[in-house]
Amino acid sequence: MRMVYAGASRAEFVRARDRLLEHFVSWANTLGRPADLLVAQAALDFRFNRDGLLGRWTIDRLRDTVLVWFPRKLILLAEPPTHVLATVAALLDYLGDADLLDERSDPLPQLHRALDEVAPEFTAAMADPRNFGVSKFWATTMAQHGVDPTDPDAAERFMAQVRIGATDVDPEVLATVERRRTAGDPSVAWNPPPPVMAVQEWEELGDDAARCPVVIRLRRFVEWVDWDDGCALTPRGDLAPAVAAELARLPELADPAQLRDTVLLAKALWLVRARKGRLYRVRSAAPVLHQPFWLWRRAVDKIVVDRQRFRGREAVRIETEMHHAVLVSVYSAGGSLTVDRLEEMLRRVDGVPKGGMSRVTAGVHRLAEFGLLDVRAGGAEMLLLPLGAYAVRELLGQAGLPVIGLDDLARETAEVLVARLAPLRPELFERGIDAWLRARDQAIAIEELTALARRTDDLGHRVMAYRILDRCGTAGTDAVAALRDHSTAGPSAAAWLVNAHVLPEEALTERERRYTKVDAVLSGVRRDGEDAVVAFAALPASAQLDFLDQVLTTGHPGTAELLRVFAVAHPDPDIAEAAERALVRFRAKPTL
Repeated sequence: MRMVYAGASRAEFVRARDRLLEHFVSWANTLGRPADLLVAQAALDFRFNRDGLLGRWTIDRLRDTVLVWFPRKLILLAEPPTHVLATVAALLDYLGDADLLDERSDPLPQLHRALDEVAPEFTAAMADPRNFGVSKFWATTMAQHGVDPTDPDAAERFMAQVRIGATDVDPEVLATVERRRTAGDPSVAWNPPPPVMAVQEWEELGDDAARCPVVIRLRRFVEWVDWDDGCALTPRGDLAPAVAAELARLPELADPAQLRDTVLLAKALWLVRARKGRLYRVRSAAPVLHQPFWLWRRAVDKIVVDRQRFRGREAVRIETEMHHAVLVSVYSAGGSLTVDRLEEMLRRVDGVPKGGMSRVTAGVHRLAEFGLLDVRAGGAEMLLLPLGAYAVRELLGQAGLPVIGLDDLARETAEVLVARLAPLRPELFERGIDAWLRARDQAIAIEELTALARRTDDLGHRVMAYRILDRCGTAGTDAVAALRDHSTAGPSAAAWLVNAHVLPEEALTERERRYTKVDAVLSGVRRDGEDAVVAFAALPASAQLDFLDQVLTTGHPGTAELLRVFAVAHPDPDIAEAAERALVRFRAKPTL
């Protein structure tokens, strides 16, 4: 079963959480263990909220769950809290029993001991309304007054009584709860892990900086300015018309706006200086012209210098924030972003200048001139370039925010690796794999990857594991071949071996062909929900009905899940009914 949802959508996580809870409750009922569904759900919600690593439990994470998250979020209207820790203990045991506990977790005996030790603190925290979140505060307050908080009409009548002072509410407790809500509560705030960033160090970025349009123009202009005679300026400090006309004959400086921008930037960087009506090169700045990266670095720090003469300091600050917001938005989207999506994201960013997308678009092209972004598809899409990734890392570092690089992933587990690499561009994906494989012995890497392929129920993650195993040479390919006998990983391993030309097409059995079809459709349903069913409905009805018949013959563990979704969400009533009939037949099968 997949246990890493770092960077996944909440909808995808919720579907996975519900599957996991279904297995947990079945396991607990078989063994007679306590399994409060709301408690287990709240625990998994916290792990998703923090880093998406559902199977990684340490003593610190456990304490945060029961001493902070549960008091804020877990509403227990009638039952005593004694069953809560017992359910958490059962959930941890289930994860261990099902081989779903992350290898970076603390040992189960230590986790159980920590639960026992924290019990008194937990009971006190759950009983103190000052620890509650706003929703929990009002729900428990209503229950204490005999009002059902799930009844909208009753809840509204109660709140009306509170507003007119007819119902007593502890003002100090309410003030504490409201103050925390207003100020923000980092203990329970949504805290998704940052996207993975592949950042080259400055020693590797010299060629990129040398190709940057702004750097090219700066170097061309400063090298043109004479050491001794300089060039003439107007009384206002602009280039004399004759000088501007001469510079316009240079291909790099033919655009008047770009020439003006280059002159202002060269002055701000102290590459040239004005004296007695002429502009001269600064001799002490000569070395930086031969170091493109450091010239670029100094230029980026002055990215809004051309606005200082024409706008106030506040306008400069706003433009700077807008540039930062654009860069961080593209980074947060995984390094590639459409302009439409950028607009949607920037509407939620404070300090972005008003005036529509025209100013933002100008800012995007400004960033492209500095080599930070590549603007593609006629300006409709932006790609974060290596210099842009470097700049974002600097911005986030200055703000004290975390940055995850490929080297960080190289120290992670195989499942975290494939989950975090999956959204990246192919070249970054390959670099991430290389770094991960370099960081461990090949035999250990093969063991981790084959264990992941056997354990996960995510087809995409399995296939990525096969791809990485293939990078391990003959030993890795042999490991994939050995998986063919596995009950759930086997069919996808066989299909991968055929696609890799290790096995001939005719080597696939009929069951493997059918199983891989179910795998693919179910993978889409788990990722996209009902949208995947609608997409499947575009196939001819005969093909869909044939597929439903084949599902019953595969022995796929997700058969009931897939048929349920089709029965509920398929837009064609006949297909939905056929899925429901297939589900009835499946449930009626005798089990050994």
